[in-house]
Amino acid sequence: MLSPLVLCAIVLVDRAEAAGIGFQNVFGSPEKRFIYETLGSGGAFFDYDEDGFLDIYLVNGAPDLESRGPGSRLYRNRGDGRFEDVTEESGAGEDGFGVAVALADLEADGDSDLYVATFGEDVLLVNQGDGTFRKLLMGDDLMAGGAAFGDYDADGLPDLYVSSYVERSAFLPGGKGLELCNWKGLRVGCGPAGLPATADRLYHNDGGRLRDASEETGITAVEPSYGLGVLFSDFDRDGRADVYVANDGKPNFLFLNRGDGTFTEEGLLRGAAYSGDGREQAGMGVDSADIDEDGDFDLAVTNFSHDYTALYESLGFGFYADASYRRGIGRDTYFPLSWGIRFADLDADGDLDLFVANGHIYPEAARVAPETSYDEPDRVFENDGSGGFTLAPWAAVRGSSRGLSSGDYDNDGRIDLLVTVIDGSPALLHNETGPSGAGLVVKLAGVQSTREGLGAIVTVETASGKQRREARTSGSLASAQDPRVHFGLGSKRVEAIEVQWPSGERDRVKPAPGALLLVIKEGVGVLVTHTAAPSSGSPAKP
Repeated sequence: MLSPLVLCAIVLVDRAEAAGIGFQNVFGSPEKRFIYETLGSGGAFFDYDEDGFLDIYLVNGAPDLESRGPGSRLYRNRGDGRFEDVTEESGAGEDGFGVAVALADLEADGDSDLYVATFGEDVLLVNQGDGTFRKLLMGDDLMAGGAAFGDYDADGLPDLYVSSYVERSAFLPGGKGLELCNWKGLRVGCGPAGLPATADRLYHNDGGRLRDASEETGITAVEPSYGLGVLFSDFDRDGRADVYVANDGKPNFLFLNRGDGTFTEEGLLRGAAYSGDGREQAGMGVDSADIDEDGDFDLAVTNFSHDYTALYESLGFGFYADASYRRGIGRDTYFPLSWGIRFADLDADGDLDLFVANGHIYPEAARVAPETSYDEPDRVFENDGSGGFTLAPWAAVRGSSRGLSSGDYDNDGRIDLLVTVIDGSPALLHNETGPSGAGLVVKLAGVQSTREGLGAIVTVETASGKQRREARTSGSLASAQDPRVHFGLGSKRVEAIEVQWPSGERDRVKPAPGALLLVIKEGVGVLVTHTAAPSSGSPAKP
């Protein structure tokens, strides 16, 4: 069990065991001789049965590329702080070599579907609305690194981007991926540099069916890279969903949406492809948020050990500058190897803090580099209110973390975290922060836009200013996020909430005093208001 993380009022406590999540990850051999065995699997917070409580999906790998694994698992939230394994009865199990999970309502039928990206044939789990899933095989052979849903053509149906890590042929007998290389005197698996890469894929949603639109959209016009974390977001603030891809050892991609069904890759031009001193980094996870409340969304990308997590500050209109050291995260992220990353207001004081999941890929790393280790502590950075970060005190955390998902699983207005651990059990970090401030959760119900309102900008106005959040399920690494939008308010009273939908619709509402959860429907306004955390039963649905 993880020790509590404490920063002033911030307290995160691992409740996975007490909550009944008996999951064990398997991802290749324990020795981690080859690069494909080191990535680990992700997880997701989502409400599969629409009862108002977030459930958990955990992706699992396999012992090797030729074997079936113990299977991914679905845990239903009972609403009392405990979860039950409903994998078998729901049909949500998948025993391939799983890596990433993406989340959206693919058919706009009112329930959330899952896409499980693997080191082989990917799987689409279509929610039937009765507690069960229908499994569809995608017929691909991509060695996926990540996956994300977003509506790039604003037709109200979520599209899918799947990043490709390394060509599978590298790990067949005689392949270069099975050779050993040198890292600080250790003999380790080679890669990804020097291994064959395969182009990423972008699927267009044709009425609930995913069609490969990679070539026609222009995302295959770039040289294939080693893709991992994927994020849909409107980076240049033109109202269209763009795509950012963190690449391992290569320049990161920033695909800007031209509005005609195609993209152009402008990472270098926009200042978000390399480190501030012009180096290729080893991109892993990615997240974006308005850290300084200037109205623009900044960008963070985790990297390999002995290199810092990059924080790209938005200069406006889709241009960025590396501000990692100036904003306070460069020095304290230099030695750890970092993976999942999320901006979240953990202390509900009105500004976004930063959580970074850490863990090395080489079990023997500490033997040759004692400043790092395989089981590295995850880290929390507190926002000072102006976009500067300070490393929080932390207790020793044992485990090599990978994926990271955020969501309020007990509906108490405080953001909780799900951290996956390679070859280990996940951490369910329950936010037990004291009453430092109020929290507000906004659930969107799209009509012309996607059901979750993917890409919508939600703005909360108080007497002291505005907080802006973008509704999305993508981001971090190999994981999917609660699509509901969370705001920490401190002692501030909400004066108004505005939703700018991707369709162009705009809703402006005034919530009831003390509101904890709002459901806002596109073109209608507030449907449901909760002023206290539901402890039992099912909150009303749109």
